[in-house]
Formats: sequence, C-alpha cells, structure tokens
Amino acid sequence: MGPEVAGLMYHEVTDDPTTSGFQRPGALPYTLTPAAFTSHLNAIAGGQLQPELVSNLDLNSNNGNGTHRHLLLTFDDGGASAMYVADELGRRGWKGHFFIITSRIGERTFLKPSDIRTLRSAGHVVGTHSHTHPDIFRRLPRELMTTEWRCWASPASPAPSLEATSRMWCWNQPATPGSVICSRRSRC
Repeated sequence: MGPEVAGLMYHEVTDDPTTSGFQRPGALPYTLTPAAFTSHLNAIAGGQLQPELVSNLDLNSNNGNGTHRHLLLTFDDGGASAMYVADELGRRGWKGHFFIITSRIGERTFLKPSDIRTLRSAGHVVGTHSHTHPDIFRRLPRELMTTEWRCWASPASPAPSLEATSRMWCWNQPATPGSVICSRRSRC
C-alpha cells in the first residue's frame, strides 16, 4: 500500500463567533468552541499519528508507526482565532497550515500582518486561501478561479505581508474535483 495523507481542516475556534472570521450565518457551522477543539487535539494526541507539515513530509517514511500514514492540520480563512489555535498547537509541539484570505488581512475579525509574521516565525506553514473567497468558486470562469487561488497579493491589498513569510498557495484542481494542488512557485 502506498502512502496515505489525512488532512483535518478547521476554520474558526472561538466561544464568540463575532470575534473571528466571516460574519455571516453560513460560517457558523464551521466554528468550534475551544473546548471542542481541545477535545479534537486530545483525541489526535492519543492516536498513532502526530501532525506534520506538508513541507516536511517524507512519503517513504513510516514515521515509526509501521505505516506510511501522515496527518496534516489545516486552518482556513485567516480568522483572528488562528492565534489561539497556534498557541494550542504550540503547547503540544505541533505545527499547522494556515491558509489566509489575502483581501481580509487586517480586518477586525481577521489576522493582522504582524499575526501572520508570528505564525510563520513559530514554524507554521502560511499560505493563501484565495484573495477574496468567492462564495461559489465553481461558477467562476477558469481564468478568474486560477487568479483567485494563485495570486496572493495585489496593489490594493495588505497581502504583501505574506511575501516575506511564504511562497506557498493552494487551489482546487478544476480537472479533478476534490483535489488540491499546493505550490511553492513565485507569486503571480
């Protein structure tokens, strides 16, 4: 059997959803309380796999558990609760992947440029989760979809703060629904 990679995706972790991330009803189902998140982390800690960074994956390694299985933790959107999440991961010696909506950097309920630098300096992977996060990506023309996922900075955006910290972005692969491509190429 070949290598297997499981990714657990999270969004906001807060008791007060008005303090982090998108402020619309559709975002609420993606919000966990800190108690629920701690429960998830404790369950992971009790399992056979410890979270890894995609940049450190060795798909030929068995990680000492006799299998070629790997676990990634990802956090989408760049809501302000990402700083709490990073602290909780740090208590366990774990690193995560934080994907940020670049047009939201600096807004009240999203990360500030200094927060992004803090995440990166703590060893987390920081990348883009699109520039504007359109509600329905699949309805975008292919060219615009590609631009949304590949371009993490524009002259009107504070996103250049990512330039100093990351050269990674991920986007959906339209030809293969459900798959994601990550790249370390230079920015658009």
